[in-house]
Amino acid sequence: MNLSKLSVLSALCAATLLCGFRVRPAHPRSLDVPMHLPIATVPQDIGNIGETPAFFLITTMAHYEQMFGEDARGVDFSHEWAFLYSAGLEPTGGYEALVDDVVYMPDTGLLVISTTLVSPGANCVVPQIVTKPYMLVKFPQPPGKVVGVRFNPDYQVLDCRGN
Repeated sequence: MNLSKLSVLSALCAATLLCGFRVRPAHPRSLDVPMHLPIATVPQDIGNIGETPAFFLITTMAHYEQMFGEDARGVDFSHEWAFLYSAGLEPTGGYEALVDDVVYMPDTGLLVISTTLVSPGANCVVPQIVTKPYMLVKFPQPPGKVVGVRFNPDYQVLDCRGN
């Protein structure tokens, strides 16, 4: 590039800055930064709910009372929501239902809830009773509108060999 072309480009750049034009990319990329919401376990007997695998997002006191038939204990629905994950009835003990993470995606309005069902392996010694593993958690209401909910279930099997 010769000196005169460089001078013209410099003058155009200076004029653009002086005139207040801002250069923007042709296709801006969304920067949907996930917000991990802190979760806390809520001690609550769930009665007959969750005898089959279930995911319940609970956003109001009315919904909570409809599910459990009593006032919400430990959940302030003015600024918190609750989530119930039940693995359903299992044939033995040794199962554990976990809510691992609640993530809000501000740009898309998506709430992503990750769960894990831990089950005993073939060599695990477990009680021979029917169980219903579940976890009820609360978390702060997302700071923006939620337009969708996605569940990410995971499954793990304990390896009890040598124990």
